Amino acid sequence: MLAPEEIIELGGRDIFVAVIEDEDKVDLIYITTIDTNVVLGILQVDELAQIDVYRSTLDSIIASLRYDPDAAPTSNFSTGPAELGEGAFVYYQNLTVAIILGQRYNILGSPSEIIQMPDGTVLVTNRESIFALDVETGTLDRVLSKPNSFIIDELVAAPDGNLWGYDFIDGLVKLSPNLETLLSTGKEVFGEDVFVDNIAVDAAGNVYVFDSVRDEENNATGTVFIFNDAGEFQGSFITNEEPDEYGITSFDTYVWLFPQDDGNILLIDDFLYSKVVDTEGNLVSGPFQYGDQFNLIFARDIDVADDGTLFALTNDGTLRKYAPSGELIAEVGTEQEDDDSPWVLGELPSFGGAILALDSNRVLVVGSNSNYSLLTLVDFSRLEAE
Repeated sequence: MLAPEEIIELGGRDIFVAVIEDEDKVDLIYITTIDTNVVLGILQVDELAQIDVYRSTLDSIIASLRYDPDAAPTSNFSTGPAELGEGAFVYYQNLTVAIILGQRYNILGSPSEIIQMPDGTVLVTNRESIFALDVETGTLDRVLSKPNSFIIDELVAAPDGNLWGYDFIDGLVKLSPNLETLLSTGKEVFGEDVFVDNIAVDAAGNVYVFDSVRDEENNATGTVFIFNDAGEFQGSFITNEEPDEYGITSFDTYVWLFPQDDGNILLIDDFLYSKVVDTEGNLVSGPFQYGDQFNLIFARDIDVADDGTLFALTNDGTLRKYAPSGELIAEVGTEQEDDDSPWVLGELPSFGGAILALDSNRVLVVGSNSNYSLLTLVDFSRLEAE
């Protein structure tokens, strides 16, 4: 049983572990250095009696920190427990990644999404609430509670500050920032067996919805549906490519949509095949694949920075960064054979399902396992500098 206050050793330095039960009966484990009072991690548990179950998880976190006791803080993210506030941004001193562990609010009740609003505000959602995240300080503020009947997925922001999402009853839905329904298209336009994977909105407010439908033989057909800002259907096109020499069909399922400034659309599927098409589906460029053509990875989520840099969160728990040309630049997240790897997550939970590229180096990632939640800010500029 982990004591309410315990001293453990890490890298020749004593680490103070404090278990704190707050007024909302959410227990937090604060891991701090004694002399600098820098918070190394926060782990949330549901009740004090369960802390023993979390001891192995805590050990994994501590073992994975690769904390350098002699290094000075490299960021103003270092903070003491008294300054944590509603949502603590946990900064790992002298490491490449900053992590929020176990927020006071369980931010990763499924589904969880990260949305960047037109004014730059970053929103993080779970099943019950929407939070505003201050990326610089790590503070999370709950700004809105979802209605009990709210079942809208794939939320994205429109240029006017409203939101678009998909409802399995009402189809494509436009919402106000307060989640009031402004319009809905109905699901009939999408046909039967709708399986909406992704939604995107261009600078003019046009909405692009990717839907994958399987026939009786389990063959998938990918389709992009286009709507204007008023929710009026503008047309659709098939995304599938012909099977390659290995019999693999690309762009048939799990396709991400990235409207371009020239009016075309960048399509990327879960095996990182990419092509650019016009709004009628005619090929403009591609297809080509990011990284190794024969790799066995597939993407859980993808985002593209303004300069064309691609970030992919893959099935093996790795976050990968690719140049616009397709070259793999860096990766972070999995155990690697190279002992000099600057960051190894080890037994930390594999990342979940949503990422947001803040720029060509910084990426927000949300993920969880059965024990606790992670909201991670990964800065590849630190990785590449080492």
